[in-house]
Amino acid sequence: MQKEQDYVQKTFNEVANEYDQIPFFKTSAVHVAQMILEHTKLRKLEVLDIACGTGNVVLECASRIPEAHFDAMDISEGMLAKAKENATKKKLNNIDFHVQDITKLDLNKKYHVITCGYSLFLLPDVVAVLKNLLEQLRPMGFIIFTTFTE
Repeated sequence: MQKEQDYVQKTFNEVANEYDQIPFFKTSAVHVAQMILEHTKLRKLEVLDIACGTGNVVLECASRIPEAHFDAMDISEGMLAKAKENATKKKLNNIDFHVQDITKLDLNKKYHVITCGYSLFLLPDVVAVLKNLLEQLRPMGFIIFTTFTE
């Protein structure tokens, strides 16, 4: 399992600087932000974005819900560095960034919303990760994840 995660980390570190050139991911981020706004009346949300990449989802959400607080996590330091850079350019200060392997998530915090964009299929044990994420949700919280297939 660690071998697969090391490969994922290495791959995304290598593509971090070119990743934002793919417009598809920005379009998807707008959709996820809209889903959060439609499915909750709360605005002082605690949101976790796992496998945040260069920050497309978390940046879109943070700009639309400035009262919310976001934790953004990724296994790739390169992707996370780009996400921080993107947040700085947009002058967003409601996001904390963390280098984290989501297969080893150990959090002492509960979230209203957890998002994960196009990453679940990269995990060696999706069921274990989803079970762990469910434990990180507040009552009535929800998880939004995106994938390339139905």
